[in-house]
Amino acid sequence: MSSIRLFLTLTIIAIITLVNFLSSLRGYRESMTEAESLFDEQLMDYALIINTILPDLEGSNADKRKYQNVISLVADNPSDFQSTLAFQVFSNTQELIINFNTRLIEPLAPLEAGYSDVNFDGYRWHALTYFNSDKQQWIITAQRDDIRYALAEGVILQSVVPIVIGIPIAGLIVWLLIGAGLKPISRLADELKRKEATDLSVVSLTGLPRELYPLQDSTNELLNRLKASFDREKRFAADAAHELRTPISVLKIQMHNLLEEME
Repeated sequence: MSSIRLFLTLTIIAIITLVNFLSSLRGYRESMTEAESLFDEQLMDYALIINTILPDLEGSNADKRKYQNVISLVADNPSDFQSTLAFQVFSNTQELIINFNTRLIEPLAPLEAGYSDVNFDGYRWHALTYFNSDKQQWIITAQRDDIRYALAEGVILQSVVPIVIGIPIAGLIVWLLIGAGLKPISRLADELKRKEATDLSVVSLTGLPRELYPLQDSTNELLNRLKASFDREKRFAADAAHELRTPISVLKIQMHNLLEEME
């Protein structure tokens, strides 16, 4: 990669994204399990509330007519009940007492105490069957699975969205921090750029990170070697000129004498 800054930024953001993804995935699974447990507790609460507000089967005929009126109302106007909860109440002899948010006249779940998954009205439902031994009643409460999951996912996504939004912000912060960390390299480069061709003095910058001191020392060693090399060349040129100066002078004198003899 041509840019160290870009390489480090992309690498760090990729690691952050991967870690967040794995953490979110684990958190999603655990949160969904916890949400399902809470929804199951809610079904139990509904069953207990229904059990509390419904009178005993041994009650008056007026109470039984009240049950029957509710059944007729639900059967005739199902669209008036848009609740995500459906429930039924049966006697111990499997006689339907009340039916809410479903037209089924048979039990929507097996009359066995506990949780079960059932299909009716074109949806998958999670049901709880509860038996009250005192009133001799079976109470079945059910919630649609798709709505349960939608509600749970809505809550979970509210915690995941800030993480997703935070990734670009983290990328910007990492980009700026790496840029700040690489500024000493730019200082060293600017110092070398400002040097003249004949300036072979050592570079001495203060406040550098310890990782850059070896680079500065290596640069100074290179400058010292170049200076020593140039000094050797200068001495060699001076010595060569000195050695050649005497023979050339003798040749000049000989040429001068020769020209005079020819005249």
